[in-house]
Amino acid sequence: MHANALKIDADGRYLIGEDVANSFCADRGRCAQLFVTSAMIPNASTAMYRRAALLDLGGWDESLSCCEDYDLWLRSLDCFGPPGFVDSIVALYRKKEQGLGIDSVHSGAHARNQERVRQRFAHLIAAGAADATHS
Repeated sequence: MHANALKIDADGRYLIGEDVANSFCADRGRCAQLFVTSAMIPNASTAMYRRAALLDLGGWDESLSCCEDYDLWLRSLDCFGPPGFVDSIVALYRKKEQGLGIDSVHSGAHARNQERVRQRFAHLIAAGAADATHS
């Protein structure tokens, strides 16, 4: 299950227009397509898993230096299908100018790990792309 989060700056001010509109998605392939195109980004801060399901998924992939949430979300989608969605704001997401996330973008690690994850789930992404062209 996931929900919405508001983006704020380092001083806690709401960043108008920078939010991603999340929603319920009923189809595996369509969810994967929305996710990889950044049209829907389930925020890790809003994710809720049953403990047994998280253990079945194997938890975080520690071989990834970043994008672990991206990988976990796609593994969950592949294994269990589309997640539930609560159309409420349940977290604040602080946008930072520096930090592990930004550093991984600058170093190229983010792009490399994102590509690794996309290759792992190419079957889901391809299904979503095929569905989108037939709509």
